Amino acid sequence: MKNINVTSANGTTHSMTGEELENLLSCVTSVEDVSFSGCRFFYHIGDNFIIELTIADGLLNNRYSLMNLWKKHGFIKERFESYLGIQTYYYDGEKCSGKYNVTNDNGKVNFNYLFENTEENIKYIIAKCIQLMKKGEAIQ
Repeated sequence: MKNINVTSANGTTHSMTGEELENLLSCVTSVEDVSFSGCRFFYHIGDNFIIELTIADGLLNNRYSLMNLWKKHGFIKERFESYLGIQTYYYDGEKCSGKYNVTNDNGKVNFNYLFENTEENIKYIIAKCIQLMKKGEAIQ
């Protein structure tokens, strides 16, 4: 199996073996479309972990869009027509937290994991969140 290589908006390159990617994605027990337009999905991993994937419009024609502001202030090198947003919900008994979200860096956007909306990037970012959960590497 070939390696998966993805690049974020700030130019950071990530890679994962195809075997590891498929292994991690096999943990997904179901995918639920929770939007009317196919832009928001819940990936269920077992009974206690949900990854919410949102496909956001880059709104590149609007000078105040996040993509344009992030580029203007030097957070990213490349703007995307549409990009991926992640929220995670980890249930530990009675408590729910946003652990295991690679796009979160202590409450701020982790631009190392801001990806364009492509099938390969979706698979990678879902697998990366699952990998953090399996390793117990919580990001708050």
